[in-house]
Parts: sequence; structure tokens; C-alpha cells
Amino acid sequence: MKRVMPFVAMIKENLEKKGPRVLDLELAFDEQAVLMANIVYLTNSLELDHIDVKFASEAEDKIKEECCPGKPFSVFSTEPGVPVFLVNPQPANGHFSAKIEVRQGDNRDALIRRIMKIDRGIKDPSKVKLMRFEDPLHGPRRVPILGREELGKTPISEQAAFHINLNEKRVHITDNGIKTEIGDTIVYLVH
Repeated sequence: MKRVMPFVAMIKENLEKKGPRVLDLELAFDEQAVLMANIVYLTNSLELDHIDVKFASEAEDKIKEECCPGKPFSVFSTEPGVPVFLVNPQPANGHFSAKIEVRQGDNRDALIRRIMKIDRGIKDPSKVKLMRFEDPLHGPRRVPILGREELGKTPISEQAAFHINLNEKRVHITDNGIKTEIGDTIVYLVH
């Protein structure tokens, strides 16, 4: 009963402001379609990794109580990740080293989007090439050879999936059924 009275007061106020259309059970537009059409804009402007748009019927009880047509309910969450070093060995290009979080189930495109948030100089994700060291222990310790930045490194394919072990702070990728440790460093090249 304590939730009903504020709801009735809100409906009454909206009825006075907007007229009888506030009593409609459906909106004049499809909320989910509008959100899905603008998902890239929302993700970038809110600086989020991804947005899941769900119906209230798919949510927990608290969300079902709070959500109603025209008043969507937002839930923000974070996923744990393992930090890795991100290195660009190309000389004099303005793309620097940084630290980035790798999360369970990430793919190459998710990491590239995260890199683009750190390095605003990258405008086209198709120009970024992610690579891992063939020797994850000694590879990052070798001095890169000018003009041969890809030497000793293997490209990370589109199909590769990243997996993390939070307890050991380790990252490996699975590509075509083959599991490979990547160590603590990922290389990115911008062409």
C-alpha cells in the first residue's frame, strides 16, 4: 500500500500535465528498438564496455518493481579483470604503453575498443593489430628491432577468446581449440 499512493500521486500529476495519454498501457514507440538503434552512441558517450538491454520480465524482482513503461531502470556492474601491459613498439608514432584490464571472455575487438578509449589518437579499429609474444616470459624483455616490430610475435585472431585466472593473475587465449599463455604483455600496432 505504501508504494501505491506515491504511484497514484505521480499518475495524477502526469495526467494533469500531459493529458489522458499517460494512462495508455503501451508507449507510442518501441523503447527497446530506440535503445538498440543508439547502443554504440550510448556505450561510447557513457564510456562503458557494453550495454545489455533486457525486458523487465527477464530481470530480478527489485527491477520488476521499479521499472515501468517510459521509465527504464539502469543497473551498472563491473567485471573483475587481470591487468596486462599494452606496448606499442613502433617508433615516433605517439601511441604509448599503458595498462589494460582483460576480462573473462573478452575477444580481440573488445580489447581494441578498450585501447581506443585509452589512446584517443586511434580513430579506426581496423587499423589496430593485436599481437602476443611467442615467448611470453622473455619476449617482452627483448629490445624491438626497428622496422621488424612483428618479429617474435604472433597475431591475435578475431576468433581468439581471452580467459583469466583471477587468483594467479594470469591470462591465456584460446584460438582454434589451442590454449596459449600470453604472459603479462600484449603488443598493439597501428597501421
